[in-house]
Amino acid sequence: MSLADEISGSLKPGSHAIHLYESPAQQKDLLASFFQQGLEDGEHCLFFSGPKSAPDWYQELQASGVDAERESQRGALLVVDRGDWRPEGRFNSLLQARKVLGLVERLMDGSSGLRIASDARWALKPELPADQLCHWEATADLIYKGEEIRAICQYNLHEHASEAIHSALRTHAIVILDGRYYSNPYYEAPLILEREPALNHSHGDARLISEMLARLGAGP
Repeated sequence: MSLADEISGSLKPGSHAIHLYESPAQQKDLLASFFQQGLEDGEHCLFFSGPKSAPDWYQELQASGVDAERESQRGALLVVDRGDWRPEGRFNSLLQARKVLGLVERLMDGSSGLRIASDARWALKPELPADQLCHWEATADLIYKGEEIRAICQYNLHEHASEAIHSALRTHAIVILDGRYYSNPYYEAPLILEREPALNHSHGDARLISEMLARLGAGP
């Protein structure tokens, strides 16, 4: 089974997964296969970029086998620059949710579904506090539930602080790590929103993250 087939089979509509990666190649390979499978199935694709610009990502996807030029011209593929995604000043999850919903409504038109991916490095430089990141990811999780949407948030294990990884692990029901998929035992996004702001704080250190990831690999 190819990586694209495994992604398609593992991520059902309404899924919100976290991809923990260590190299640019891992990030790009999963993103390209995720989008290519969606485009072949008549879905549209949306990517929120991190430090790399939208034109650079279109080129990267093109080089990885996605016909980014054609798909973007016909409105099936959209890459959003970090500067257009994260405004200056305090981050507001509700305002960001409205932005996402507007793009979702636009891209769902004429498609069988929508695939969303994000380079979570949009939350760096300046670093978004872990409690705000936690609240945003829990909010995004609510947006995707019950919709014809499959979403993957990509976190670099070497660039994100342990607190950010902890927040991400708490707010995604599926974890993609080392090419494998895991049902996430740490998932608690609905509870975070229900009890906000009491549960927004994430405090993970490197040792805790290592233990959490090891438990994923150990299975139930």
